[in-house]
Amino acid sequence: MKNKLSRVLNIFEYLLGFLIILFGIYLRYKTYSANLSFWVDEDALFLNSQNIFKGTEHFWHGLNSEYITPFILLFGRYLYRIFGYNELAFRFIPFVSSVLMLPLFFIFLKKIIKTPFISLLPLFFIAINHELIFYSQYFKFYSSDFLCSVLIGYLIFNINKYSKKELILYSLLAVLLAYSAYSSIFYLTGISLCLFVRLLFNQSKDNWKKFLIFVLPWFSLTVFYFFQVITTRTNYDNYLYEAWKQLGNYFPQNIEDITKLISYHTRLYVDNNTVIIWIIIALCGLFILFKRNGFKTLCFISPVFIMLLFGYFELFPFIERQTLFLMPIWLIISAKSIDFIEWKNLSKYLLIIPIICFCLLFYIFKYYDARYVNDIISNPDYYRMSTAKEFYPYLIKDYKPDGHHLIYSRGRDASLRTYDLNNRIINFEDAEEINDFETFINNPKSDNKIIHIYLMDYPYIGTTSSEIYDYIQNNCVIIKEINDGKGKYLMFRKR
Repeated sequence: MKNKLSRVLNIFEYLLGFLIILFGIYLRYKTYSANLSFWVDEDALFLNSQNIFKGTEHFWHGLNSEYITPFILLFGRYLYRIFGYNELAFRFIPFVSSVLMLPLFFIFLKKIIKTPFISLLPLFFIAINHELIFYSQYFKFYSSDFLCSVLIGYLIFNINKYSKKELILYSLLAVLLAYSAYSSIFYLTGISLCLFVRLLFNQSKDNWKKFLIFVLPWFSLTVFYFFQVITTRTNYDNYLYEAWKQLGNYFPQNIEDITKLISYHTRLYVDNNTVIIWIIIALCGLFILFKRNGFKTLCFISPVFIMLLFGYFELFPFIERQTLFLMPIWLIISAKSIDFIEWKNLSKYLLIIPIICFCLLFYIFKYYDARYVNDIISNPDYYRMSTAKEFYPYLIKDYKPDGHHLIYSRGRDASLRTYDLNNRIINFEDAEEINDFETFINNPKSDNKIIHIYLMDYPYIGTTSSEIYDYIQNNCVIIKEINDGKGKYLMFRKR
């Protein structure tokens, strides 16, 4: 009877998991199919990578301030050749990665979490995660980073045999993952260091051979590339260094930094005390995970310490999107704290711990506001950050590079250049991309000039165009105004 009930619960859990995965895929498809304009980061990456896409440079060629892993560039090259310049084609890899991460994460959870239905909590959290949905339509490496981190975590808890032949295969797989996702290098470094420390306590000729068989192939084939990334590309003209510095400290300095990081990842706008409670819950889960899996648990959490080390020396920041791939670690050890079966197997007196953790997690999630899910479903422009694709056709008709025309591109529309592949507007030499509208319009340089602007609201970054439009109506002479159903194109001159 007990086995029959267990099978029924298992089937029901898998059914609910399947429905959650479908819902997560639906949200990602809604976002991806909106086919929004490229914005400035994607524009910079595309322009840096043009020769790679065209095949005139190798796909591992170093990029400047905007960078991405070699295999994404390789696949992007083939997508470019097949589909040409197309937003959906370039964003296809992030979209597929964001879809694949859901079933893989569920499989991983079922490996770790033994109590029925507990695994559905972190799965649902990932399925509707605001940032992960956003990155499903973002031509960068964050979705593939997350996917590869889940895959490596799953492999850590599933690899039991360590024959020399298998270790060679694992190392070659490590090379493939390292060139596919930056997150992999933090995992591989952490795992290798864990293996080395364990080897120091159990030295033998055979163990040294196995260690070197695993480490040397992936290390020798990736070290030069990633040394370039960390020391050269990420600090190109100090651009990314300064950009990261503006987002906060490279290394968490206090509980406020951790609170901000958690709020960014989870959209749980909690206070410092609540974060401390969550840390205690996670430590309880880490305890039970380590009790059951020992060394594998150390390998699993090792990238956290490697990233903290890099952040401390200001080589790579422990901030926001750069740490997004660590979320599975945080969610799994938190969920493990309420894995009742595992606690019960330890001691009946410890069963009170997951009950307390469950109540505290329930308390924490009272801060969660998931109203954005409805916005994603109902508003295809929810994640819009650029109107370059909409703006460009009007500029082709009306803009003249004669020194009497100015383009106000609101900064994030710098990707206008990406759509002007034939340099028909001379690279927009008269485009304003930095200053806010008030600074731009009050600058004497805009006097007696015809100004081009495309106005549209950006829900994702909380900006509206109504104030700019009202200012233009009240203080400028409008030469042309076109409302195309998405936004307004205006040609105007200051009075």
